[in-house]
Amino acid sequence: MKTLKKHRGFTLIEIIMVMITVGIVAVPVVGMFGSVGKSLILNSETTEADGYVQACAEHIVVRKQNIRIALIDNTICSSIPTSATFTLNVIITNGAAHASCPTAIGTPTCVAAEITATVNGNVRSSAVVFLVE
Repeated sequence: MKTLKKHRGFTLIEIIMVMITVGIVAVPVVGMFGSVGKSLILNSETTEADGYVQACAEHIVVRKQNIRIALIDNTICSSIPTSATFTLNVIITNGAAHASCPTAIGTPTCVAAEITATVNGNVRSSAVVFLVE
């Protein structure tokens, strides 16, 4: 009588089926980690942009103490160093257009400095500083 040997191990079909199953399960998991990486980069850019906007706002307030509002222009924050990917913009407008500036008769001059930090044209942070004289 012929005896059969006990075979140990997996067949080729079993190994291929396991590889296909692992691949199907891995696709969504890899996708989740990819979106987390993009989110971390965006948060990092926003944090950096907040710092630039804060530095510009502080610079404007300090400069306002030393000069008149009329002498403050859009280039006031051009001396603040930023990384190569960021653009810092300042727009000086008449504050009367903003509800937060005083509008009663006899109130001082109010100017709004709108500060934005952008990366590749996308705004990452912004603030408005009101200057009253």
